[in-house]
This record gives sequence, structure tokens and C-alpha cells, in this order.
Amino acid sequence: MSFEIKYMSVEQYLRKVSGQEKETLIIDHNYVKPWNAHPDSHRTKPARLIFMKGLQRYPHPSYNINENEEIDIETCDEPITSPFDNMSTRKVIDELERNLQFSAHFSDVERKPEELDLDSCDPHQKKLYQQVIRIVNSDRLAKLTFRGTVDEPLKRRIATDKTSRQLRQMFGMVFWNIELLSWLHKKLLSSDVSIMISYVEILQTLRAKVPLLVDRILQACTGFAANDTVIQY
Repeated sequence: MSFEIKYMSVEQYLRKVSGQEKETLIIDHNYVKPWNAHPDSHRTKPARLIFMKGLQRYPHPSYNINENEEIDIETCDEPITSPFDNMSTRKVIDELERNLQFSAHFSDVERKPEELDLDSCDPHQKKLYQQVIRIVNSDRLAKLTFRGTVDEPLKRRIATDKTSRQLRQMFGMVFWNIELLSWLHKKLLSSDVSIMISYVEILQTLRAKVPLLVDRILQACTGFAANDTVIQY
């Protein structure tokens, strides 16, 4: 027995047998990351499966597809039925949009969205407005994509929750500055109807999670006609 093997620990011996010896760089500098954590793929190493009993590396022969099996290409599968009542769900989804469009403030057909001159805004307002508009537009396009699908209500609910979480992060980045958020709230309610409706739906979801913070924004905009209409719903 050589001197190296005699004074080698069990862990080092197993690593040497399995080919998983620690790199010299990692031993001397334990603060560095292993090579397989590096983003460059050429630094990765193949997996070592020695000492890993019970791991099936290759599929069982019974799982192989029978080459002589006939594939039916004429019979159509039955359409997937929705677990939801899509008709009732569609009415609930469109309720907010109908209420806002036919309210006293938004009933004017010739209502034009207020154009915002970003050049006249300070950098904080400009950055926040652009980020929130991007989030609201992504939510609106996602819901248009889900329209008519079997599980549309579920997808819309997931999309709204995701967007409200992103909006909450944006508000948190400005430390819930009421002055800045009330300015943003008024500008979004004065924007295009489709953007305004998506924003109100997201705001309602966010209000259910953090009611005190959202109510502070709504109260700061008291007297603004569109804001008073939103509070009613």
C-alpha cells in the first residue's frame, strides 16, 4: 500500500475511484464555483453515475415503440371539454369592461386618451411610466392570446396574478411613493380604454393583496373622476 493511499481519507478515495476528484483550484480556493456552474458549456463535465444504484440509465425494452404498430390517422380525437362554465365566466370577465365603458365618466364615445409628453417628465416618472406600460401591455396581449381557449379563465387568472406581482415589484422599487404613484395612477386612467381596463383589473387584484397601500393611492386621487369611478368597483 502506497503512502498516498494509506493516508487518503475515505471521501478522497471514493472520489478518486469514481473519477470525481476535487480540482486543485477548488481545494486551494474554496470560494470559487465548480466548473459545471460556469455559464460556458465547454467547461461542463459529464455526469458520473458510479455508486448510484437504482438509477435507470437506459429505457426498459418494454418502453420501446413497436415498429409494426399501426397508427390511426383517420379517426379524430374527441375535443377536450372545459372544466369551467365558459359562458358564465365570460360574462364575469366582461363585467368590469362593460361597467367602465358605460359609466358616466367613460360613456363619451369621443373621449380621447390624454397624450403624455415624456420629455416634460422627470427621469423617475419617465422610467416608472415606461415600465408599467410595458407590463400592462404584456398582460393585455396575453389575455387576447388566451381568448377562446378551453382553459381561458385559468390562464387569465394566472396572467393577472403574475402581472400584479410585477406591478407590486415596480411600486416597491419606488418605495410606494404616494406622490409618484398617484401621478402614474391618473395618467393610466387617462390613457387608452384598453390599457385603462387592463390596469384597473390588475389594480383590483393587487388591492386584494395589499389593500392598505393601494387605498392610499386611491385616496390621494380623490376628486379625479376616473379614480372615483374605479373605487366603486
